[in-house]
Amino acid sequence: MKCIYGIFIGLLLIANSTLSGQNLNDDFLYGFLQGRYQLIGKKVTSDSTYYGQMEMVMENGHLKIIRTINSKAVKGTGQIAYATADSIAVLRCQFREDDQTYEATYQIDTDLDNYARLSGYVYVKNKPTPQPGLEAVFFDKSQF
Repeated sequence: MKCIYGIFIGLLLIANSTLSGQNLNDDFLYGFLQGRYQLIGKKVTSDSTYYGQMEMVMENGHLKIIRTINSKAVKGTGQIAYATADSIAVLRCQFREDDQTYEATYQIDTDLDNYARLSGYVYVKNKPTPQPGLEAVFFDKSQF
């Protein structure tokens, strides 16, 4: 079943690049992204690295994000957005930590088992961030 699911996500991601504005595949992508993940990253404006977890759940029509790093849970939101002239679907998340609002933009991809895998930049929202953070987010298969 996961193989078929992966084939569908691949086709839908290709289709996303040809559509603009609100996409009919958004609901599918939100469903595909839900779950628990392991997260590794580099802090914004620092060479310091971290490891943690991230959980994504649809709640009242919105994607709720909970990031837990060093036992500190931070809640945020996520939404499918479209980037570049090709309108490629990305996941854009916002969260607030230490009196600072951050945004993360992740490319949506799959791993070899057709689970979601995300990678992207973390930066201060609405402010130039010359040294953004980096994150790779891997689906936590231990939840099954």
